[in-house]
Amino acid sequence: TDEGVFFSKLNQTNIFPEFSLALEVSTQDLPGRTTGIAGYADKLILSKRGRLFYSYGQGPDNLGGGASFSTFEEVPGVGGAIDGKSMHVNSAGLHFQSDKGMFVLDGGLNTVNFGASYEDETASNTVLKTLSPVDSESIRYVMSTGILSYDTHFQTWSLDTSTELVPIDAAIYNNAFCILTASKLLRENKTVWQDDAVDYDIEIQTGWITLAGLSGYQRLYRIFVVMDNHTPYNGKISLAYDYG
Repeated sequence: TDEGVFFSKLNQTNIFPEFSLALEVSTQDLPGRTTGIAGYADKLILSKRGRLFYSYGQGPDNLGGGASFSTFEEVPGVGGAIDGKSMHVNSAGLHFQSDKGMFVLDGGLNTVNFGASYEDETASNTVLKTLSPVDSESIRYVMSTGILSYDTHFQTWSLDTSTELVPIDAAIYNNAFCILTASKLLRENKTVWQDDAVDYDIEIQTGWITLAGLSGYQRLYRIFVVMDNHTPYNGKISLAYDYG
């Protein structure tokens, strides 16, 4: 809450979580409204609108004795998450959407803007849910205008704005990525190349290729586009150049 973070007593089998006034860290002196909280590595990350804070420590035992949690300290750099629904932890760090774009917080409490190429999409949309499908290296940011995916291995983005995919919520159910729309519940099927039996277009845009940076090359004579043909399709390639 805006007043503090309340920890439960130690988990015990077949016993509901219990709380104590001794298991509280006050946040009343921290500026801003609390937007989210996440456990990352050995720290607890608290997000305020515009700022990030962290706390650490094992905390006291069930009777309030022993060690204590540390007070929250501010993470220098970028602000906090707009909404806790965008906060997601994986092996690369804590990902979140701030007022300045999509950022990741690493183990050294350094923040990196990894979503600069899609700032136009994220600037006007708030993330509704953040999920990582099982057996996938992608992070799915579910927005009201579509699904923004980030591949953590290749560090690339993709955006699905199919008219069939206007989600209001999403979840991982039975290891499958599921989307709830206003009229349907859709389940991802990796063996089918359609959205709800409707074909969709894919547009791939690369960055500028600087020939001088490729072993000092000066001219480009041929370009080969290599793709796997899973189903019949029509392809269109557009090229641009800039001598400036």
